[in-house]
Formats: sequence, structure tokens, C-alpha cells
Amino acid sequence: MSKMSIGLKARTAHVKRWQIVRVAREQNLAEHTFVVMLIAEEAAKIIGFPMSGSEERVALYDWAIHHDIIEVVTGDLNTAVKARIKKKAGCEIIDDIESGICDRYDKLKRETPAVIKAIVKCADLIEAIAFLQNEGIGNHAENVRAGIEEALDKLITECTDTWPLLWWGKLRGMPDMILEYE
Repeated sequence: MSKMSIGLKARTAHVKRWQIVRVAREQNLAEHTFVVMLIAEEAAKIIGFPMSGSEERVALYDWAIHHDIIEVVTGDLNTAVKARIKKKAGCEIIDDIESGICDRYDKLKRETPAVIKAIVKCADLIEAIAFLQNEGIGNHAENVRAGIEEALDKLITECTDTWPLLWWGKLRGMPDMILEYE
């Protein structure tokens, strides 16, 4: 395991996202992470996830902040590249590459409750949809956004099956909510 210095963590502002998608402006990992954290907090409220205690709130924020932190070392590997790596080398290879880059990430990946990881993953996809809705240019960006919307729908269905007492379906309208500036 490796301790990741604050200097390395601060490089999230230098890791560029959307390398293969044409966008009106660049987005960096720090911006993405911060917005995912805000969306995750709101998503938890929308679905009725109880965050009455500070333990749940801290776990949500902690995973949201660290969910992509290893990208300061690996860069933002796009979904197509990850899929090809998994197909050629097996599903565990990505986990093996990520493992050991940041001990905090490894610990959180093991210990964060699955429901919190699911909320953050939904927030991650919602942020991507909203960003591409607002900043995406051309057919490729539209196709990528549509693929992310499908992934979100699939995740919402899985989450509804796993945690039926939470209102996961309410997250479908969240990308549009993000683009309402009031």
C-alpha cells in the first residue's frame, strides 16, 4: 500500500477528463469530484437514504471525494479502454492496477457500505450526463451521453432490486435538475 501525498492528491486539478469526447470546455478531476460529492448528497436526500447520523454523511463524502483519486496516477481511463483491458486480461486487472496506488482509496473501497458506493456511482453518472448535456459537442458526445444514460438506468434498476425501500427511480430526472440555475 502507498500513502498518497496531499501534493499528489491536489493534482486532481491537472487530470483532464473527456480526452476522447469533444467538449466546449475542459473538465478536470477536481471539478468532477466536487460536483459528484454535491450530487451524491442531494441524491441521498431524493432517494430517502437516512443520513441522520454523521457516520453516513462522512462515509458518503469520503467515498465521493476518493472514488476517482487513483486517476492522479493512472489518468482518466475511458470506458472503452477499460472494457478492452478487462476483455483481454480479465476483470481483476483494473483492480490490480488500482490496488496499492492509494491506501486510503483501497481501505474505502473495501469498507464503504455498498449502498453508499451505489449512491456515489449514480452521482458519478448523473454528473457525466449533465456535463455532456451542457458541454458536449457533436454526435460522438451525444452517443457517449446516451450510453451513460443507459448505464444509469441499468444501475437504478439494480439498486431498486437491491434496496427496494429507497426511491432510486427519482434519480432519473437529476441530470436536468443540475442544469437548472436558480
